[in-house]
Amino acid sequence: MKRLSGLLQQPYRPFFLAGALYAFVTLAFWFVWRETLRAGFALAVPWTVAPARAHAVVMIWGVLTFYVFGFLLTAYVRWVAASEPPKAALVGWFAALVVGQLLFVSGALSAGSLLVPGALVTAVAQISLVVFLGRALLRSNTPERLQPCVVLIALCLSVVGLLLSAVGLTRDGSGLYVPGLLLGLYGYLLLMITAVGHRLIPFFTVRVLGGNQGRRWGWTLPLVLALLAFRIVVFFMPVTEGVLRAGAGIDAGLFLVLARDVTSWQPRRALRNPMILVLYVAIFWVLLALGASAFSLLQPGGPLRVDPLVLHALTVGGFSTLVLGISTRVALGHAGRPIVADGWILLAFGMIFVAALVRAVAPLLGGAAPQFVHWAAIPWCLAFGIWLLRIGPLLFEVRVNRS
Repeated sequence: MKRLSGLLQQPYRPFFLAGALYAFVTLAFWFVWRETLRAGFALAVPWTVAPARAHAVVMIWGVLTFYVFGFLLTAYVRWVAASEPPKAALVGWFAALVVGQLLFVSGALSAGSLLVPGALVTAVAQISLVVFLGRALLRSNTPERLQPCVVLIALCLSVVGLLLSAVGLTRDGSGLYVPGLLLGLYGYLLLMITAVGHRLIPFFTVRVLGGNQGRRWGWTLPLVLALLAFRIVVFFMPVTEGVLRAGAGIDAGLFLVLARDVTSWQPRRALRNPMILVLYVAIFWVLLALGASAFSLLQPGGPLRVDPLVLHALTVGGFSTLVLGISTRVALGHAGRPIVADGWILLAFGMIFVAALVRAVAPLLGGAAPQFVHWAAIPWCLAFGIWLLRIGPLLFEVRVNRS
């Protein structure tokens, strides 16, 4: 009972714990299934949808969404000087995400009729979070309102992307899955990273390394919003050479805007501390993905989709690295522990980098390499497993020093 009380003492704790556990279990299962399939004696899993597509939805709207909830319910309320949510609300959101994922995974593995209900439960949880955070913002006197508004927009786009992806999975000919997935990557996760990173990474850099935050470029969020609005329109347009070039131009524009923002944070200082460096490594992967996407769309006959390098540079290299870095920093800081990376934390950061590198590059190598690309799940799984062993116990401590 005492440990449960500790787990619920701060909003981020149950969600970070669930996100890491879900990642570990999901990736372990994915590796075993893919390896047995490669070896010729696949596990008897009666998939009702394309496995890779179900895997993508689970990672974006399952694993990473647990982290989004945990972070926003801790940090967003501080940004707008609001009170933390009551414990009953935390339990409700947490239960909704768990139930939503149980239904969705059950639908993907056996009972296809549960796919859309699972997505709906997750969507309702996100809508409820938008309402809670939106009310907090309306009651706040904070002068900086654009960034919190962008976060709410990202959550709303997430709901749309999730429902499109779920419906697209159940109706193969609808053409909704790919636009939904792209909306989740760009409108949800990329927009969320931009909004959070624009404020948080310079702040963490100063808190750990000292100095000043540098000059944050005030046009970053408006430009990213405008570019993403055009990018979303492109998702739903018929594929033509002009549309592909427009998509490439938008991705190149996003690359330049985010690169301009990062350079203003004085990133060279991050080389002094791995806890800060990992956040910049995550942004590097995001920039690599945007650059690779722009390049691939300019190739003759390039499809309007996210290719493997872009997809995994964003999800594994960018988003997974960022959630590991931020969750580690938040857990250590709130527990009153020194914000330093010991050997185990460094190993976890190294494993996620290896996973991103293998998953993004292997499909480009040709030969037998693509047959073993699923092996990237091993270091990816180890990264979250190490995090659970090293940071997990801190999530159950009852006495916490606020930082």
